[in-house]
Amino acid sequence: MNALREVIAVVVFIVAVVSLSNLVLNGFDGRLLIATVICFIAAYIIWPSKRKGARQGDNSLLDIIEFIIELPIDLFLWLFRSITRIFRSNDSHLDIDL
Repeated sequence: MNALREVIAVVVFIVAVVSLSNLVLNGFDGRLLIATVICFIAAYIIWPSKRKGARQGDNSLLDIIEFIIELPIDLFLWLFRSITRIFRSNDSHLDIDL
């Protein structure tokens, strides 16, 4: 079952990368941007992550693929958390925690 999830996640991730390159090369399209973001999120959710305990074996190729698939979401979350730290203070009522 994990092999099927891995293949589907890789295919969805490749679709997201192709869509992103199409978005950059051919101009901005809002629907394509939304589809690209949804594909990245779907690949992240579908992938059986070692951190989530869904994959037990030690396979360096799968570890590399996992790093590549999880990188866009991890970068977005890091950026979002960094921005919220700027706006978070003891005086402000704005406090966003993830």
